[in-house]
Amino acid sequence: MWVCFIFYLLSVSGWADTDALSSEIHSAPKARKGVKLIDSRVSTGVSSNIEEDPYQVSFKVDNAYYCGGVLISEKDVITPAHCTYGVSPSQVVLRAGSSFLDDGIIIPVADVVTHPGYNEPAFDKDVGFITTAEPVVFSKFIKPIALPSRDRPLTGEVFVTGWGRRRGDVADIPSRVMKTMAYMYDDMRCKIAYPTLMTRNKACSSNFNLGDDNNCQRDTEGAAIQDGMVVGLVTFTGVCGHESSPSVFADLAAPEIRDFISDHLGL
Repeated sequence: MWVCFIFYLLSVSGWADTDALSSEIHSAPKARKGVKLIDSRVSTGVSSNIEEDPYQVSFKVDNAYYCGGVLISEKDVITPAHCTYGVSPSQVVLRAGSSFLDDGIIIPVADVVTHPGYNEPAFDKDVGFITTAEPVVFSKFIKPIALPSRDRPLTGEVFVTGWGRRRGDVADIPSRVMKTMAYMYDDMRCKIAYPTLMTRNKACSSNFNLGDDNNCQRDTEGAAIQDGMVVGLVTFTGVCGHESSPSVFADLAAPEIRDFISDHLGL
């Protein structure tokens, strides 16, 4: 609660403590499971099935924490840079084809790459990818999703899928993939909320929650889906119920991000 309260005070005063936020994203907060109603200003979620979101994958790093990812080709998974930074292929156990974290097909990993400009400035270019050792066999449970075109505007309503918190005690990691909704804000509203944080590589939205608490759990994992494409990756969610503290995504259509994906993966 104290983290949310402090962040709210910073937000309404016109700036955010990026060092504190970075510490929270890169530390090991306690994960949550499920989604419940918080209040009318926060979109909440429901359990999803892998048949509905067959692009959704999960991976475990060093048996210590989980991240979600999105399959974008027969060999490539896109995921936030804060999940790939400093991670090598031997540390990763990648799974696909299941609604549950500890189920599904284990897929050997050949490479893990983080955007070279990640976190310069804070939280910027929050995107990386995992390349599998062999092509993934598609099925009704495992299918890739398209990427947006370069510079495509990120506006309107998006679905957010994922497990929420990036880190946490293994026993408390959410077990099932969730889905909720968010509404993208315009650039001006985002810059008013985070005047020193927003860049062309980021987008912001209304708040949502992928956890089972009655308070905002500050999700740091998830993907924004719109028009059959993955259009954003969750960097962090804002303070629940406070419009002055929106959630922030990496915008996958932003030129610096889209070019990184295209140059490395040819997609």
